[in-house]
Amino acid sequence: MQRDEPRVPHRISTSRLRVERFTGEAARRYIPALARLRVEVFRDFPYLYDGTADYEETYLRTYTDSPDSIIVIAFDRDAVIGASTGLPLADETANVT
Repeated sequence: MQRDEPRVPHRISTSRLRVERFTGEAARRYIPALARLRVEVFRDFPYLYDGTADYEETYLRTYTDSPDSIIVIAFDRDAVIGASTGLPLADETANVT
């Protein structure tokens, strides 16, 4: 390194992010946070969905009621910042099947 180059300090990653996987009932305590996240994400383009937290909480119970569901949640410390969900089509709500 030349003397006039700025020094870049060595960084030690102290990531606050974590990703956890849940199935069925194990994710129930995160339903309110997941509902708020879905309303926030889906209100923007391309979805333009005007949902409510109450509706989303009811819908997300489909996932906690299914023992074969999967809910993957991304956390920043304890805050829910992202999620992905899946469940067998047989356990999906009537408007989807």
